[in-house]
Amino acid sequence: MIIAISGQSGCGNTTVTDLLEQAHGLRKINFTLRNLASEKNVSFHELCARAAIDPSIDLELDHKIIELLNETKENQVVGSRLAIWFGDPRIATKLGITSVELPRIDLKVWLYASFEVRAARTHAIKPKEPPEYTQKRDAEDRQRYLRAYGIDVLEHSQANLVIDTEKFNAKDVVALIAEAAKRVKQ
Repeated sequence: MIIAISGQSGCGNTTVTDLLEQAHGLRKINFTLRNLASEKNVSFHELCARAAIDPSIDLELDHKIIELLNETKENQVVGSRLAIWFGDPRIATKLGITSVELPRIDLKVWLYASFEVRAARTHAIKPKEPPEYTQKRDAEDRQRYLRAYGIDVLEHSQANLVIDTEKFNAKDVVALIAEAAKRVKQ
């Protein structure tokens, strides 16, 4: 079972992915631009600025995530802006891999919350990032994925489960996902 979790910044992707790993023994794949920046020994903001003009940054990041997913093809949870699209042929084409090499995503979850809530959550974790940064980052992310893959990350109709994270705390979100995963397995 591979569960993919996507949503905009501050929706709870990382928190929910961490909790699913801890509570259900899933292998967590959450390789982000922050991780890639660390690997490249550059600041996160510098890498974001480069990614805004260089699609190869996103391609490298997503290729790494797919490699990690393909190491073990079961009992994983992946958190990424593009996670619910990782089975999409447009991803394979851009990454130069075959559709067979794409992971089979069993449950696609989209998390959402209002801009105000997401900005407040992000600011609480990263006080140096003003709320406007969340809005700017969301717009830049959307444009990057449109340019790199032709995918609009705000169009999430392929998600099997959509959860408003303003209405539920993180543990409740995990419980909803776990119940949906049980039903998908049947």
